[in-house]
Amino acid sequence: MSSDRSVTEQLESMLDYLKDNIFARIFKYLIMSIIALVASTITIVNHGNQLCSFAQENAEIIFLVLIVTLFAILIVVCLKCNRMRRTLFVVAHVKNQIFREYQNFYFVTMSDYKNEKMSKESLTRAVEDFLCDMLDNLVLLLKAYSNVEFCSCIKVISDKRNPDNSGNIKVDDAIVDAFFRSTNLPLERKERPDINDSVDLVKESHFRVIVDDEIRRKYNKRFFYEQNMKKFEKWCADNEIRFSNSKLDYHKYYKAALAVPIRAKFANLHFKESEDGASHDIVGFLCVDTQSTKVLTKKNERYFIYIAQACAALAYLVLNKYRFYQNNLDRKQSAQLSE
Repeated sequence: MSSDRSVTEQLESMLDYLKDNIFARIFKYLIMSIIALVASTITIVNHGNQLCSFAQENAEIIFLVLIVTLFAILIVVCLKCNRMRRTLFVVAHVKNQIFREYQNFYFVTMSDYKNEKMSKESLTRAVEDFLCDMLDNLVLLLKAYSNVEFCSCIKVISDKRNPDNSGNIKVDDAIVDAFFRSTNLPLERKERPDINDSVDLVKESHFRVIVDDEIRRKYNKRFFYEQNMKKFEKWCADNEIRFSNSKLDYHKYYKAALAVPIRAKFANLHFKESEDGASHDIVGFLCVDTQSTKVLTKKNERYFIYIAQACAALAYLVLNKYRFYQNNLDRKQSAQLSE
């Protein structure tokens, strides 16, 4: 439970960090409005002599303009603050929702297993419910912060030559499958005939920048984060890296994206990544995309990546427990058959 606590604490700190940033933005709007009013007043006072004769002739008009300007500033500030207030409410709601759902998942599955009420079907359903809800909460949080629609999914890595392989997987043999998706996926995207097809990992450039040592050194990040996918295509061309995406018409569905690895600290799961001499396993990827090219900016990178990484860590805990209970159920079933 200690690892569970560290991940939930990480997620809580990230959400608190986001909340602090929202408070800072509200404070900035208030300060800017005050500065604007003070600057206007100083300008009028400093040019009082020149304005004196004009002001006497047009006093009513000037007074009306000042009043309208003041109300306009107040309205803008109130709208900004109200939006930030709603964002704070969503952040608090998402935080409580994710923690509550994870606690329910953890204790219900543990209780079902101990009381021998667990089946593979009920376990899969519990994992699916939690991860789908987590992805929905993630896109809800990002939308509240940026006022832009996002979609999200979890993709897992497996061995195309040996699906039962739980050891090391070579890059060329690795495939990725969409395990779960946020429920707000557009209908035309859901109805694509290839929506659930397995894809070779090496054919997805946004995953290769994470797992390929040479490309990652050029990209200089341990995650994928692009404000504009067209610019990423150009970056690949400039660095003599072949850009590839399994969906040739991907730009119809998203124009910006981020992806973070779902990692494990111990060498007991799918995909190996050599990193500074230490072994880390990448179980899969948590992906987020959007049609907007104005949101995944350098300024927002820290907040969006921190939140995505915290959710990816939580997803790993759930996937790890899923595998743990599945293996135990298989062993129990084998023991019963051999009796």
